[in-house]
Amino acid sequence: MYPCRVVRKRLLALFRRNTFLRRLLYVCTLICFSGYTIFHLYFGPGYMVYVHKNIQASCIIPEVNPYDKEIMKFFWKPDPIVCSKDSDLVYFDFNSTLHLNKSRTRSSSISCQYQEVVRKTNDDFNVELGPEVWFNSSVVIRTDFVNVKCFIGGKMVYSRLHYQVYRPPESKRRNPKKKYSVLIFGMDSVSRLAAIRELPKTMSYLEKNLGAYVFKGYTKLGDNTLPNLAPLITGHYAFSKEFPVVEHTKFDNHPFIWHNVSRLGGATMFLEDWPRISTFNLGTSGGGGFLKPPTNHYMRPFYLAINHMQMFESPVSDVLQFLEDKNVKLSSTSYLCYGEKSLHVIAIDYFKRFLLAYKDDLKFTLVWNNKLSHNYVNFIKLADDDLLDLMTFLKTEGFLDNSFLLFLSDHGSRVDKIRNTPIGRLEERLPLISLVVPQQLKGAYPNLHENLKTNINRLTSPFDAYETIVDILNENFKSQEVAVPYPRGISLFRPIPNDRSCADAGIDEHNCVCYSSDSVDVKSPVVVKLAEYVTANII
Repeated sequence: MYPCRVVRKRLLALFRRNTFLRRLLYVCTLICFSGYTIFHLYFGPGYMVYVHKNIQASCIIPEVNPYDKEIMKFFWKPDPIVCSKDSDLVYFDFNSTLHLNKSRTRSSSISCQYQEVVRKTNDDFNVELGPEVWFNSSVVIRTDFVNVKCFIGGKMVYSRLHYQVYRPPESKRRNPKKKYSVLIFGMDSVSRLAAIRELPKTMSYLEKNLGAYVFKGYTKLGDNTLPNLAPLITGHYAFSKEFPVVEHTKFDNHPFIWHNVSRLGGATMFLEDWPRISTFNLGTSGGGGFLKPPTNHYMRPFYLAINHMQMFESPVSDVLQFLEDKNVKLSSTSYLCYGEKSLHVIAIDYFKRFLLAYKDDLKFTLVWNNKLSHNYVNFIKLADDDLLDLMTFLKTEGFLDNSFLLFLSDHGSRVDKIRNTPIGRLEERLPLISLVVPQQLKGAYPNLHENLKTNINRLTSPFDAYETIVDILNENFKSQEVAVPYPRGISLFRPIPNDRSCADAGIDEHNCVCYSSDSVDVKSPVVVKLAEYVTANII
């Protein structure tokens, strides 16, 4: 018998000499990690199902401590996102011009080419590259996305995708009636309580500096993104006759609210940063996508191009993100990066560019960040400084003078052990939603502030957010009483009734988290025992 240390040394020597065995070990390790990661995310642990017994009862909003010890054990701080330290060799300014970054190269012999990233005709899943166009000085680009390659002495030294928001110079002004814009910025899987814990700087700035209203009773309507996003932007239930979802059928004909903005002459933008699980392309949501680009500016082709050129969508990528969440790094740069920027910063930057390109115009934006927060709750905190910077930008650049901002989510964490705890069950069903209102409107319509302040503690849902957006576009800010029987969707500008129930709001038994009260006989044995116990333990 050989001693263990001898066997270990011989095996190590064998692996060093044999390239095939090293590769086989590497592949097997990745397969094992991939299987474990997929099981960890989607199949384990078992999910407990809770059902509310009386959704007809008047709702009492649960008061929950965001720092409850039952929850805090699931949270830690991952290492900061580290992206490439090499700055881009080329860059876009804000006038549709692509420049060489002279601080990166002093070579006079450098030559570059760009190719437009083109969405294939009637295809929401594939892109292609246009003809190669060579340049060695600044050049005007008349499209949003390009792939750039640069060469020195025939050797490629740079290859990267770049983006801008191209507005044709001949395009007309898009706000003839001075209407208010709607800016929706979403983070997937973020509860209100998680936002308090994980985004303290952003939430503090929203409430203290922007006067945001953060609604404590905002409740999800379905499990994943589509059942919660569809009511928000169409006013209809997903997977119903109102909003049918048919496998591989396109979503173009649904009454999205951005069509209302287009009819008013406004500019529209839609961005989701993870193509594989995009709301309208995911297989469990029908997977049909859109026949035509749904909005004037649509960033999906850019992210598809990234995934065609890198391994972002391979099973290996899930493993890398899983390990990164545990602060185990297999690379000097983060999987959450593309080039010198993190993916959520790219989304923020494109959002800013759209706002600047249409600064004085009527606008609608829907930005949805999946990559950072969908699978791992602890990555959210890594965006706090960047989101604070965004909120500061919106204020200092004056965009909130004529725009309503909705900073929100679809639901809380769904893929962790968190939701099997009593607090986690509530968090999953109570996503973040905050609303920032132009300051001058509060003075012109005092009822607006009073009603919004009251509604912070009332039961609300995505149907109410939709009705609010409709009121914004129709400039319907005057106080109105809510009709009886209560409609399913009530604008947040109206005083939402205190006795509203989950049934009134269209929230089913599975998602209703309201507390309710019942009359009981004070002489019943159970009540007597409870009273005796409480009085005996009062200090």
